[in-house]
Amino acid sequence: MDNPVLNPKKNPESDTKKTRDASMKTLAVIGLIALLGLVSVGIIRIAPDVVRSIASAAVSFSSIFVPAPKLAVTASKTTVNSGEPFTLSWTQANTDLGSYTISYPCVNNSHLADVTAGKNTVIFCNSIYQFLNEGNSITLAGYLDAGNTNQSIDIPVSVRFTKNGASSQTSEGTVTITISNSGNTSIQPTPSPTNITIVPSPSPSATPHPTYQTPGQATQSVYVMPGQQTSVTANPYVNPDLTAHILATGIIDPVTNVFTVKDKVLPSNRAAIQFEIVNQGGRPSGTWSFAVVLPTFPAFTFMSESQPSLNPGDKIQYTIGFDQIKQQTKNDFIINVDNRSEVNETNKTNNIVQGSIFE
Repeated sequence: MDNPVLNPKKNPESDTKKTRDASMKTLAVIGLIALLGLVSVGIIRIAPDVVRSIASAAVSFSSIFVPAPKLAVTASKTTVNSGEPFTLSWTQANTDLGSYTISYPCVNNSHLADVTAGKNTVIFCNSIYQFLNEGNSITLAGYLDAGNTNQSIDIPVSVRFTKNGASSQTSEGTVTITISNSGNTSIQPTPSPTNITIVPSPSPSATPHPTYQTPGQATQSVYVMPGQQTSVTANPYVNPDLTAHILATGIIDPVTNVFTVKDKVLPSNRAAIQFEIVNQGGRPSGTWSFAVVLPTFPAFTFMSESQPSLNPGDKIQYTIGFDQIKQQTKNDFIINVDNRSEVNETNKTNNIVQGSIFE
């Protein structure tokens, strides 16, 4: 007799059922895939604009570096004894009208003086000395003050030009003067603030001065010394100062990427913002970044990568294009310079600017 455990009998009916169930499952999977395909095609046919909008949504970005114009500054002597006069001369690349200033950092008990045409006007360090430009030159003298134990010191002297109507310097040049006390006894006491009397500033109509971006309330004063007079203001060039200026709004051709200024931008256009970021301070900025809040739907903020250091007067012009602009009459955008606070700026109040794009 056969053992039913050791010799199980085959069941043809059971095998047929298993085969039929597997076939049904396979057909069900194939049917589900086909159904999903039909649904996808249906969605594309029903809402082609939505799909195209998702596919075309993008932000384009371009930049152009513009170095600061330079004044070619030279000195009649680059090494002088204490009290010995020397003449700074410069060439200006254009014929714009404007004002000139001189500044230099504080270096080891030393100072400069304007000795043009018999004057002896002290120029204080870390301040801005404004003077009347005559023949693109000025005669100065450098002094080692009492207490200076150095045989010689180097002082970088900067001449800056600001075009009339400009809010920051237009061009600048620097030359380094070495002042020595070798064989010279003309060492003077350091000018002391206790010897200075502050008097009201002259009216703007009498003596026009360029406007400088400084923290808080900007002021100007005239410091009077015996037989001398000079105009001194706080020095905005001690630190870097990044700020943005909106240049234009318009559209970008999606094929040629050419920017065109437009007063109104339609929702179907690729909108664009053109702006520049400039270092209007007196020191290199180091690396930095910026952010732009774009008027898109849904909302989007463009975060830049790290940007290269800008020297004083250097700037970068940017163009940002974007799709899916909000469909409203006035669309506001915001530019935030140094949004990560990487730059040691004296003035942070000019880091955010706002503009609008109109439909």
